[in-house]
Amino acid sequence: MKEYMEPNNYSRKFWQVKPIILITTKNKEGKVNIATKTQFMKIGRSNNVSFGCSTLHDTYQNIKQNEEFVINFPGVELLNETVKAGESINVSDELEYLNLTGIEAKEVNVPLIKECFFHLECKLIEMRHYENGVLIIGEVVAACGNKDSIIYNTETSKPDIFSYVYPDHYVNIKDAILYPRFQVKI
Repeated sequence: MKEYMEPNNYSRKFWQVKPIILITTKNKEGKVNIATKTQFMKIGRSNNVSFGCSTLHDTYQNIKQNEEFVINFPGVELLNETVKAGESINVSDELEYLNLTGIEAKEVNVPLIKECFFHLECKLIEMRHYENGVLIIGEVVAACGNKDSIIYNTETSKPDIFSYVYPDHYVNIKDAILYPRFQVKI
């Protein structure tokens, strides 16, 4: 028998696996902000991506001001830094506080995080507001990654990717299976 629950409570009842990303932004003074986000997705076959954010966060304020951001994909070796970046911190240099290195991006004026294995440089397309949050939609204008990562070599590399699993769990994805695409004969 099925059990119904309040629609706003379903996420507390089952585990949701979500990719973990680190968003880098800059404020108008040039201070870098790093935020952990778990509400990320690519939108269809377009070059558009989105993530959820609180309107109270610096990430939202910075993107609203500058209309650009970088999505960085950390490996499991950055678990401690990723968790710390998700806490509210008020320090003068978040890169230094988290012991991470910023490197210049190709198309946006926001740094990539060198220690991450893949990066998407994005320009803001739209912000969709709801309750106390916002869905930030961006166009990927540049993408780069480590040549030994799964992004570039799906047959021989072993990913070291991790995801957030509600509530307060992390899962390490250790194997990727290359599955041949079906070929439709017409």
